[in-house]
Amino acid sequence: MGSRQDQPAVNGEQGNGAGAAYVRYRECQRNHAIGIGRYAVDGCQEFTVLMGVDEAAMLLCAACGCHRNFHRREVVNEFGVDYHAPRTPPADENRR
Repeated sequence: MGSRQDQPAVNGEQGNGAGAAYVRYRECQRNHAIGIGRYAVDGCQEFTVLMGVDEAAMLLCAACGCHRNFHRREVVNEFGVDYHAPRTPPADENRR
């Protein structure tokens, strides 16, 4: 498990109905440029737990400082990985 945030999945979160499953939080999807009408992420590739802090602060990523909810959630079970596809910006946000 190391520094990654792996957690057992709770009822209803086992994706395709497999047995033992756990949840991983991957790349950060927070749009840091929404205030100026653009799309920019920080490049954080995996949620890392802040160690030695209270429970509320453990939900903040040690790498990027974002809340865990901004990180893409994967449910891993014996049949593979079920995950939510990352948000893709609208076509006009892709133009530079």
